[in-house]
Amino acid sequence: MTSLFAQEIRLSKKHEEIVSQRLMLLQQMENKFGDQNKEKASQMQAAETAFKRNLSLLKFNLKRQFCGKECHLIRKMDKHSRVRKTGMVLEQIRDAVSASTEAGPGSLHGSAGS
Repeated sequence: MTSLFAQEIRLSKKHEEIVSQRLMLLQQMENKFGDQNKEKASQMQAAETAFKRNLSLLKFNLKRQFCGKECHLIRKMDKHSRVRKTGMVLEQIRDAVSASTEAGPGSLHGSAGS
């Protein structure tokens, strides 16, 4: 009987050692994952900062490349294309209104989808 009791004590101590070792390993894993998450966040921040820097450099280079006459011509062409587009839209509106007045009331809603 005493040998069973001694064996039970030995197994109980072994169990306590295993449980404490498991707890220590779990804490180490949590610390490792926490450190990995911090590192990942730091890398994401660095990547975002690099992206913003690269984007601003690209914008700066594009502005520098198109300064002077080229920039003036681009603005002028853009202005003319906006005027042309506005004129085309006004013509479409005029056509839709005239078509709706010829067809009768309520037909403007039917022609808007086409």
